[in-house]
Amino acid sequence: MSTLADYLKRTAQRRDLNRTVDGTLASYRLLLEGQASVNIVVDEVNPSFMARVTSEAWPVPVTSAAYLDFMQQALVFNRNALHHLPCGIVQDPSNASLYRLTWWVPGLDLPDEQWRQRLRLFGKLVEKAWSTMPVPGQSRTQRRAGDDFNHVIFMP
Repeated sequence: MSTLADYLKRTAQRRDLNRTVDGTLASYRLLLEGQASVNIVVDEVNPSFMARVTSEAWPVPVTSAAYLDFMQQALVFNRNALHHLPCGIVQDPSNASLYRLTWWVPGLDLPDEQWRQRLRLFGKLVEKAWSTMPVPGQSRTQRRAGDDFNHVIFMP
């Protein structure tokens, strides 16, 4: 049983991962699933520190219609993602013009296999988010036929 910080430190030594240390904070950059690149920040001294795992950033849509669509899709994605991990698409605290899929990891002691599974699951969620969320300047994937996006309620 170990914390995420201990697990990542051992993994970094074993696999020669990108690891940057700034005081007690250590930052890792990993490629988890497919194209899912994530950044992880942990405190290697304070086990109660909530580690932060984040995806690459989405820029804030410029027009109000695109912003509304982005936020609606983020809400739907967050509702589904919460069934798997306590994570969601939120505004980046260091840059208000970006959004990231963020997972705040409490200082839990888990077996290495569970940390590996949870990180891989986060990587899958990142892949899913990038395939479903609208990105400015790119056309979004088709909506599922079951969505009621084009339905209009007529009230006389």
